[in-house]
Amino acid sequence: MKSIKSTNIRNPLVISVLSALLLSSCAPAVIGGGAAVGYTASQDRNVKEIVDDLTIKNHIKSKLAKNNMFTSVGVKVSEGRVLLTGKVLTHLDKLEAAKIAWQELGVREVNNDITVTNNSKKSASEVANDSRITTEIKSKLLVTKNVNSMNYGFETIDGVVYILGIAQNSTELKKVINTAKKVKGVIKVVSHVRIIK
Repeated sequence: MKSIKSTNIRNPLVISVLSALLLSSCAPAVIGGGAAVGYTASQDRNVKEIVDDLTIKNHIKSKLAKNNMFTSVGVKVSEGRVLLTGKVLTHLDKLEAAKIAWQELGVREVNNDITVTNNSKKSASEVANDSRITTEIKSKLLVTKNVNSMNYGFETIDGVVYILGIAQNSTELKKVINTAKKVKGVIKVVSHVRIIK
């Protein structure tokens, strides 16, 4: 696990970026003065890597918004590796989303798991079910031994769970995948996780 110097946490830019991270869907809500330190220290990425990934994600989402794909395409970023999920109406939209991601400085890999469908809209019940699945997986992993749940990002689309992140080893990754598979409503699990060891 990488550590960070306490002097970095006094930097106003670092504090504001980590606060945004903690208040976004990227991290569970944490209460306490050491929240930013705890969140960063619990990941296998340093502050700069977390900030870089957040910057990449925000730039991609901004460009997707200009192409009317902000709500239909989900974006996760870990170590400059981008995961695109969601539903679009045409193959050209799917290719355009990938092109937008590749054009962003710092992107090393793009996993384009966007589905092309004639119905890209999701009903409220579908959104709620996918959200429940993602939340349940995250909750279960928080109490799973020998799993650093903060290293993983999840996106659920129509019962298909997509995972992006860093695993300490293949045993940890198997636990994460098996936990996801056991959640009610999960149809399939797609892993884009990098194994450290």
